[in-house]
This record gives sequence, structure tokens and C-alpha cells, in this order.
Amino acid sequence: MANLALPLVRFHKDSGVIMLSKNYNFTIYEKLILYAIGKYFIKEYGLAEDFGFGIEEMKEATRIPKKTSISKYKDKAIVDKIIQKDKYGVYRINILKIESKLSEIREKYKVMEN
Repeated sequence: MANLALPLVRFHKDSGVIMLSKNYNFTIYEKLILYAIGKYFIKEYGLAEDFGFGIEEMKEATRIPKKTSISKYKDKAIVDKIIQKDKYGVYRINILKIESKLSEIREKYKVMEN
């Protein structure tokens, strides 16, 4: 599954900083999903204890301007069951959706195999 993510989202192997590819003009919705996927992978690689994140953290990491409202994108991702919000306001990717969302985004941007 990590191979599907590689051309779209990467992370620094020491710090766990998530970087979205600059080769594609991702929508805000896609940035939200890719960031959530990146958080999952840094946890899987032992660089974080959890893969939860806050919206402001995600906006800063993906360079979405602070004044930009992402409520409709966040709400759509929750309704689509792609991300989940816990009672503390922490968001996490639904791990059962990672592969299908990566495939969908790769197909949209015509990303070739690695």
C-alpha cells in the first residue's frame, strides 16, 4: 500500500514531516485525505505514536492558507467515511479506505506505476 502513496505523499524518514507532491495540483479535499494517509504511514514506520491530527496542523503542513475554510471538505470526508473524528476533535484516516482513495487519486492524475 505504501507504494501506491509514494508518488503522491512522502515523509521525512527522521522527522516524520509529511510532504505532498508538488507535481500535482491537488484539491483541498485531496490534500486532507493525503495528509491523513501520510499520518498513518508515519505511525506505521514508528515515527509517531498515533496517526491522529488536527485541522490547523493539516492546513499548515499542506500550505492551505489559515483563513481558508475547509469545513465542507472535512465534512464530506467524514460523511464518505474516509476520515473519522473522535470525541476529542482528533481526526484519523479510515485505514480500510486508504488503498481505494490512493488508487482514485492516482487515476485522476494519471500517475504511472513506480
